[in-house]
Amino acid sequence: MKKIISVAFILLVYFPLNAQYFGGNKPRYEEFEFKVYQSPHIELYTYLQNDSLKKAFLSEGEKWYLRHHTVFKDTFGYKIPVILYNNHADFQQTTAISGQIGVGTGGVTEALKNRITMPVRPSFGQTDHVLGHEMVHAFQYNIVKSDDSLSFNNLANAPLWMVEGMAEYLSLGRYDAHTAMWMRDAVLSHDFPLLKDLYKSKYFPYRYGQDFWAYIGGTYGDDQVKPLFYETLRWGLKHAVDTLFHVKLDSLSKDWQRSNITYYKQFMTGRDTLPLGKTIFNAKNAGKMNVSPVISPDGKHIIFLSEKDVLSMDLYVADMTSGKMKKISSKPMTNHIDAIDAFESAGTWSPDSKYFAYIVFKNGKNQLALVNVNKKKVEKIIEIPGLNAFSYPAWSPDGKSILLLGQVDGQSDLYVYNFDTQKTTQLTNDPFGEMQANWSPDGQKIIFTTDYYYLKRHLYPVKYHIGILDVATHKKTYPNIFPGANNMNPQYDKTAENIYFLSDFDGFRDLYRYSFKTGQIYRQTKFYTGISGITKYSPAFSINYKNNEIVYNYFANHQYQLVKAGYTDFYDTLVEDTNINIAPSLLPPGINLNTSLVERLLRNRYENLHFEVVEKPYKPKFKLDYISNIGIGIGSSTMYGTGMMGGISMIFSDMLGQHQLYAAASLNGEVYDFGAYAAYFNQKHRLGWGASLSHIPYTTYYQGVFKDSIGYNGNNIPVDRYTIYTIRMFEEKLGLYTSYPFSKTLRTELGGSLAHYSYKITSHNFYYDTYDPYSGYAYGYYGYEKKNEDAPDGFNFHELNTAFVGDNSVFGLTAPMKGQRFRIGLQQYFGKNQLSTFTFDYRKYIFLKPVSFAIKLAHYNRFGRDAELDYQTGGILPPLYLGYDFFVRGYSYSALYDGMMATNGQSLWYTDLLGSKMLVGNFEVRLPFTGPERLAVIKSGVFFSDLNFFIDAGLIWNSGDKISFERQADRSTRYPIFSTGISTRINLFGQIIIQPYYAFPLTLSTGTKGYFGLNFYPGF
Repeated sequence: MKKIISVAFILLVYFPLNAQYFGGNKPRYEEFEFKVYQSPHIELYTYLQNDSLKKAFLSEGEKWYLRHHTVFKDTFGYKIPVILYNNHADFQQTTAISGQIGVGTGGVTEALKNRITMPVRPSFGQTDHVLGHEMVHAFQYNIVKSDDSLSFNNLANAPLWMVEGMAEYLSLGRYDAHTAMWMRDAVLSHDFPLLKDLYKSKYFPYRYGQDFWAYIGGTYGDDQVKPLFYETLRWGLKHAVDTLFHVKLDSLSKDWQRSNITYYKQFMTGRDTLPLGKTIFNAKNAGKMNVSPVISPDGKHIIFLSEKDVLSMDLYVADMTSGKMKKISSKPMTNHIDAIDAFESAGTWSPDSKYFAYIVFKNGKNQLALVNVNKKKVEKIIEIPGLNAFSYPAWSPDGKSILLLGQVDGQSDLYVYNFDTQKTTQLTNDPFGEMQANWSPDGQKIIFTTDYYYLKRHLYPVKYHIGILDVATHKKTYPNIFPGANNMNPQYDKTAENIYFLSDFDGFRDLYRYSFKTGQIYRQTKFYTGISGITKYSPAFSINYKNNEIVYNYFANHQYQLVKAGYTDFYDTLVEDTNINIAPSLLPPGINLNTSLVERLLRNRYENLHFEVVEKPYKPKFKLDYISNIGIGIGSSTMYGTGMMGGISMIFSDMLGQHQLYAAASLNGEVYDFGAYAAYFNQKHRLGWGASLSHIPYTTYYQGVFKDSIGYNGNNIPVDRYTIYTIRMFEEKLGLYTSYPFSKTLRTELGGSLAHYSYKITSHNFYYDTYDPYSGYAYGYYGYEKKNEDAPDGFNFHELNTAFVGDNSVFGLTAPMKGQRFRIGLQQYFGKNQLSTFTFDYRKYIFLKPVSFAIKLAHYNRFGRDAELDYQTGGILPPLYLGYDFFVRGYSYSALYDGMMATNGQSLWYTDLLGSKMLVGNFEVRLPFTGPERLAVIKSGVFFSDLNFFIDAGLIWNSGDKISFERQADRSTRYPIFSTGISTRINLFGQIIIQPYYAFPLTLSTGTKGYFGLNFYPGF
């Protein structure tokens, strides 16, 4: 009985004590004092002090509510919560969203509370678009929440391209040059998809989804947007299309494809379908995405962002002559860098071409990283005084300062940081964005892109035009360049007599030159697709002043390639007709925009919109986020009595997610089998902490047949007693946990628990004249008796633990493939047993496309008074065991048994793999087998797997054991074991990873025999 009780405790505590905890962090670098501002339909949570911005934001929110209400014909029984952050660096710290916030994430709408979380963007036009986009999601979720026939499970019926595409269509409409460029490219490359193809990664769901909804609105009317979405949620897209439009999904899909091909082919005449100049970086020698190019002033090098390594976007420096590339190292662990910001904000070179400055996220703010280009190394990271958020850096021609677009209290303005004085000077002070700013060669003027006209006139969608700032007088001027078009990315030539810029005035995104002397515009390119970065705000070309060249981003075949061209390679023809042509920028079918409900709503200024704003302090209140299904079952037996089964779990949090509460309760059997768990997490401060309280019953069973005697009819007769023991161990535990993150990649942990364990043993006794335990056949049944048996005394078992953890690894299909992770931990146990454990676990992942090399070195050490006690000598914890397949694969029980049989009992046995100290080494070569096109050998959008070759090694021992690195006949000597083999890992829809493997235990005397195994966790 003592052995069984000990085994029950082993099952309870072993896994938690041996699990390895990694993963990134989400630091709260700052504590924001939120207030609440209410308009008729919006409840704004923000810490911004800018009253005009808050009023304007709420006004735009009310406009979006009216627009979307008209389309969805839906109302809310509550105000839509919107949590607004001052900038993206603050947004990345949000506690309202549990996961990590990527650099390219503009906003998130969370379903449980239907709350929108977003930052203020560099221009108000960008902020307004994100708000409109996310409010579409709020309406989508409200449909699910308010309809009794729907649940959040129905969202699985609507593919991502439908959900995100609708948000883009209802917030941007059908006049969108950026999305139209993607569609023209698909037509040009003969790769316009059918709806069934949209799960493939190359078909960006936002762009193709927007085009699909524009087709639905133009063909069937915008009043069909909501019905199609609703029916898709209920029954799926195929049934919805058939029910509403009385056509088959395949037919509608082909009509959508045909509509795009027919519409965009008419604009191909007279347009270039190949780049002008020489392609220098594309998928053949870099990645499919090569963006944000910046040429050094001496013309020798170029730095750009590329996903050459597939797993991440990185900065590369390349020689302009040879094309040789090298990655710029930012060392995120040692420098505490959280991320690189280069999607919409390229870096800048020093005038002497020795240094390159780019923007990183560190300590909850933007900072400048200075790279020594010769050493390819970050030498310095600069915190800009007074600016927690900034973008678009531009080094001054004299090398003394850097120009920045800074965000302060929700407002974007131009600032200059001086390297010598380390002071920041503000150049502008207005609500208008001055993006993509660049110096004139003499440093006397600054040119930029702005939303001035559109924001001043309250027009939407916002278009961007060019402005010029005189540095001495701070006076702004706005050249008359293609009014009503998006004119972006302006740059002076070396004479300052011309500027080059990108514009979509004729529906295509091309490069133009503007002459200050003549006031005339000259076309440089005439592409069918266009020049563009990842977004229309991304810098997409750079001028080589030394060689009179331009390197630009040419978009073709779903790829961003870098092309080098001399001035003479371009057309440089005078633009005589400057009238706006929107036709190539429309999403088909080509209808009159005045007939589109969505377009009319987007252009409505809502000039008569007036409302009161109510300000309230923020008071955190727990509200139910989630409750599981409640299942209850009742059973009754004359022998065992009444039993019940059921359980429930609930999650509560406040609106900002700073306080979270989890509670669960279950019953499985008698009243003794009731269990409950509650945990509280406080995320308001950088030092996050939590507490848990639990009562958990753990039940095991033991049965046997025993000789006994009972009184029967006044006689004491011998019987066979068949007994089932129900052994309950009750754990009452109070746990505390705290964690301090230094950055997204480094943290320290501290925790502990106080636990008491007690037992209750019940026996169910059946008395027979004769009972055969093998056949279950019984003679002469005398009756049944239930008894409470003597149970061992309870005991206390407490723990303290601390650890230092680092993790900057990048996960692949089924396991990490790039980066490193480590954990150094110490645990102290006291109470019934007193011992300590030390853990060192280091893992390194080297990705050399297409394979990844994974290396693990781990050491686990128990020491102290009771470190080597087992259950027979009063120990609670089981010994470490080297034979588990997450340590060394191939040493299963059957393999060990075969080894013993082959050597007449002289081979390893499982007891030889037990100990208190362990050293483990693992090496794997990982090949992505099926998955995304750029990563895996075989393309698949739904089935992700990899193939692996592995070598495992391990050594386990107790204090006082002899250790030899060669096998010894003396069984008291410990020696290392080895195995090798192959495996595959299969990622089942992101829910579970299965790893079947075939291992050869090299240390066993079983010849070349291998053994199959199976586990259910990601690769180390």
